Amino acid sequence: MTHNITTDRPLVTFALFAYNQEKYIREAVEGAFSQTYQPLEIILSDDCSSDRTFEIMQEMAATYDGHHEVRVRRNVANLGVLSHVLSVARSAKGDILVVAAGDDISFPNRAEVVVQNFTGEDIYALSSDDIIIDDQGVVTDLDPERISQRDNWHNKAPTWLHGATAAYRTGFLKVLPFPENPIFYEDMVFADVIDALGKKSVRIRSPLIKYRYHLDNLSNRLFGDRSLQHLEEKVVERWQWASHAKNYTVLTVLLLAQRSIKIKAEVLSRLSGESKYLSLISSWQVNNLFERAKLLYFSFRYGNIKSSVIRVLGKKMFFTLKTYTRRNA
Repeated sequence: MTHNITTDRPLVTFALFAYNQEKYIREAVEGAFSQTYQPLEIILSDDCSSDRTFEIMQEMAATYDGHHEVRVRRNVANLGVLSHVLSVARSAKGDILVVAAGDDISFPNRAEVVVQNFTGEDIYALSSDDIIIDDQGVVTDLDPERISQRDNWHNKAPTWLHGATAAYRTGFLKVLPFPENPIFYEDMVFADVIDALGKKSVRIRSPLIKYRYHLDNLSNRLFGDRSLQHLEEKVVERWQWASHAKNYTVLTVLLLAQRSIKIKAEVLSRLSGESKYLSLISSWQVNNLFERAKLLYFSFRYGNIKSSVIRVLGKKMFFTLKTYTRRNA
């Protein structure tokens, strides 16, 4: 699996992925059109939105008179994030695929900086910092510790990625299979597969996008019903999404190994264990005694004791302790 960038100015595909984001899509498309890098292919891709997102992208592409090649496409059915990215990668012409969301705004120099940081053939991906804006576009900072947290994550796992700011070698994405079910945590998948391949991800410590926090964010945890039962349902839902992503990753790594692509055995072992852990913790409320014991084992193995141990006690004890903690906080 060779991915050579053979010229000083490789063709880059700037792909904007949108789904039901008519409120924000104009600013996102303007960010794509503003890119200073050339040669650049822009793909505006809609995941079968039910609002006017696709129509707005078509209108803006029709009136665009800049230097970049612009294509507009639409999935015939809603695919979910991972399949959406992989479907666009299949048709992308660029050596590098820059990923942009339909509610975020990319800085004009984003593609330029991305190319400057793909400096070795063992680099398969990169991601950057961001500036947080609210639904009105006003700069805010709801998560002031996120930068140092990302530094810690990347130091601990050098292939870690922030999906909203990511870019990838297109050839790497083209060899990955489509999942049978929707996968939402595509950055988790790509980071793990890159790790299994023994390749690298670069972390750029400067902001290249304005990342929008709002009620409809896929990963939003700041809004809505704050009841204990509802919050736990949301936590479990995210574990289920992560479990699906990890299961897909294990199957993908095994498939690559079958194609005689060199895989790090220790990474595959870790991924398999993490997959089992996520399956157990995402179903913790119905686990039997044996499954609780396995969950306890994996929680110690992967350092997730805080999240797991209280749930190993069972549903009744969990909500009793959580309620008591809340009342006495």
